[in-house]
Amino acid sequence: MSKSTHETAAFIIENRDRIKWAMIRCIFSACLVVPYAASTVIHMRRIEGRLPILAVTEFGSGAIFPLEFIDRRRRPFFPRWLGYYNL
Repeated sequence: MSKSTHETAAFIIENRDRIKWAMIRCIFSACLVVPYAASTVIHMRRIEGRLPILAVTEFGSGAIFPLEFIDRRRRPFFPRWLGYYNL
């Protein structure tokens, strides 16, 4: 049930201000991803040790990798259930 181009254009014109405010909120909230990714990279480097390949990958992509599966310490930094939740 797709809309025609005229209906889509009308929707955008009617909701123009709401769409602009939503985009502004998205831009500002995207700024919060950088500190989160940096913190994740720091913890990944601690977990991986000498050759932090995954930490470098994380730093490059900014994506969130389930750290819980690579942390084999007795008391992991993140709980194991968080890894399954991220999947």
